[in-house]
Amino acid sequence: MKAKKVMALMLCAAMVTSMSATAAFAAEEKEDAATEESADSTAAKDPTAQFDGLKANEAYEFPMMVKSFQSTYWDAAQEGMKKASKELGVTYKPQGPNSESDIADQVNMINTAIASNPVGLGLAACDTSSVTDALKTCAEKGIPVVTFDTGIADAPEGSVVCEVCTDNNQAGAVAAENMYNSIKDVVKDADGQVVIGEVNQDATAQNIQQRGTGFINKMIELLQADGKTVAVSGNEFYVNAAEGADADAKDADVVIQVAVPAQTTVELCSTE
Repeated sequence: MKAKKVMALMLCAAMVTSMSATAAFAAEEKEDAATEESADSTAAKDPTAQFDGLKANEAYEFPMMVKSFQSTYWDAAQEGMKKASKELGVTYKPQGPNSESDIADQVNMINTAIASNPVGLGLAACDTSSVTDALKTCAEKGIPVVTFDTGIADAPEGSVVCEVCTDNNQAGAVAAENMYNSIKDVVKDADGQVVIGEVNQDATAQNIQQRGTGFINKMIELLQADGKTVAVSGNEFYVNAAEGADADAKDADVVIQVAVPAQTTVELCSTE
């Protein structure tokens, strides 16, 4: 098998430290089939091993689109970029809007970056539906895109070559386990129906979908293990994605009520 990689990581270091990621790319010459099979086997055991010793063979610079510069989460992602850029011998330009709700600003930044014909693009989209046209352009121009933190489930074919993120289903499940440990006595001793609220950032970004359903499904499992009937109500996507709910909302011992704000702002999330 012949392969010519133009994409590699600036991601793994940031994913390990504070569950943040960022991407970069590097170049590699053609490999023979035996070498590639060996690398695949090693990568299955250690996902970062495939990048050991990887160095860019040109002075690449990549635009890296984060969601904002207003949180320590994205500060940590940039630390990952710095670390990996030194290891891979590439440079990068971090860009992002003032806040995650400034969707149009990020789209303009992405389009400006694409117009300069970069060799690759790292992208954490504020709103996955807003970047469809930009991704189509990347596919047409042959600009490989690595998404990080937020996957794009309906990305145009051929546009996204790699997605780097945490195990989002597991992250949601861990949140449910910890919450249940705090509320199980309340649930056990309740005289009437118990309502558990869950607010998700949106119902379109793949990572948020996975975290939300991971939380809901694990909570259903834990509640039913303690003999409770469970219903899920609210946002249509999460209601349909839930697995194992065994009662209607009016009759269930516990209702998991799911909300999605119109935009990710403190005010709207608090209202939900």
